[in-house]
Amino acid sequence: MMKRKYQLLIGVLLLLVAFSCNRNEEYIDYTDANAPAPAQVSNVTVIPKSGGAHLVYKVPKDPNLRYVKAVWETAAGSKWEVKASYYTDTLKVEGFGDTNEYDVKLYSVGKNEKESEPLVVKIKPLQPVIQSAYESLQVAGTFGGINVKLQNPERASLAVVIMQDTLNNGNYAELTTYYTAADNVNFSIRGMDTTEKKIAVLLRDRWNNKTIQKKADIKPWFEKLIDKVSWQALELPGDNYEFVENYPLRKIFDGGFGYCCLFATRTYQLPQTFTIDLGKPVAISRMRMWPHLDAAYGGSHPKDFEIWGSNSVNPDGDYVDLANKIYRDNWQKIGTFKSFKPSGEGPVTAEDRDYALNRGEEFEFEAGIPTVRYIRFKTLNTWGISSGQTQIVIQELTLWGQEGQ
Repeated sequence: MMKRKYQLLIGVLLLLVAFSCNRNEEYIDYTDANAPAPAQVSNVTVIPKSGGAHLVYKVPKDPNLRYVKAVWETAAGSKWEVKASYYTDTLKVEGFGDTNEYDVKLYSVGKNEKESEPLVVKIKPLQPVIQSAYESLQVAGTFGGINVKLQNPERASLAVVIMQDTLNNGNYAELTTYYTAADNVNFSIRGMDTTEKKIAVLLRDRWNNKTIQKKADIKPWFEKLIDKVSWQALELPGDNYEFVENYPLRKIFDGGFGYCCLFATRTYQLPQTFTIDLGKPVAISRMRMWPHLDAAYGGSHPKDFEIWGSNSVNPDGDYVDLANKIYRDNWQKIGTFKSFKPSGEGPVTAEDRDYALNRGEEFEFEAGIPTVRYIRFKTLNTWGISSGQTQIVIQELTLWGQEGQ
């Protein structure tokens, strides 16, 4: 009985295979190579957009239609095209670098890839992002270099090209290009001396549109990297210096990076503080901070914090209100900072991680702050928690400025 059932099953499978082969052999391609091109679209409405337009049209009732195609050239002289199936009635054209009038050609394309005669539509884009971003562009001197700021609320992908006329002959050569899609762009180029520089900046977008150059004569401000050899971690009453595992406060300035070289506090109530003795008075110009490798813009990464400075420290830590971390008058607030996430709100991007973990978050102090020997880092909240109890983890802190006597 079992043998007969097995033979019956094999027979059914063979019939199915044969039927399948017959169906493949009988497959008919209904595309008619001799069919004419489909009719043009009609009743086109142009809705101008920043750097482009939306084209809304009536789809022809042609059984041979496969898709509609738009073809155009941008101000940069490049040719582009975009396609939309016959199930939709809208095409988006973009990449224009100005607000001039342009021709866009619309084609109806058949199943045999034959194209209709082009229907030419004129569009006049609204101001493109690259131009509005250029209007907000600011170039100025800063500590050890030049600072560039601009607004990019639409988060367009932009290249900020920095150039310098090193020979003073009117020819600007590229120094570096900064790529970003952040809404609030703020970066600096460092390592320059204090002689005046002839600088030019232009913007470029992903369609290769370019702005004109914004030129400026920039004189960087003096600063130097502050040597950490004389730094000491202070364990003062009221501070939150107790650490987990093998991650004490001194590792915050040991020059090391990675899982070996973290300062990681125990869980404490916010705000939290720790204090460092710089060994000598310093007029601080800027600071870089590297967060935990696994917690960039999350968890234990400080988000809002203050830096306080003093030239004297009492054994009791100078706390007059421990819960709110308020100190005696020998301490002065020298900086209030917010962690900067290049991509803004939302998921952590590759650009965010590169900024925080490779380059280090940079914070600039105002010119004219007092010279201090002791600094106190006061964390108000982290990216992971706005209040309550949390852990603080920092890989490294580095300072620049001028050393006093």
